[in-house]
Amino acid sequence: MFEALEKLSAEDRKLILSRLYEVFEFKFGRYSVQALIRDNLKTLSPDADLSWIPDWRKDNEAILTST
Repeated sequence: MFEALEKLSAEDRKLILSRLYEVFEFKFGRYSVQALIRDNLKTLSPDADLSWIPDWRKDNEAILTST
């Protein structure tokens, strides 16, 4: 998937990565997997809107703080 995205123009990558969740269903079972996907997509298009990827680190820090 990443290799195919690399072949697109910067503007096309930005648009596609911002809406990738409409095509694929992502289930991040671990923060490390989420971080890997986020980092790779950010590398491909730093300006893409990746807000559809949950930020587990914040959630986990909030849970740990509250216990």
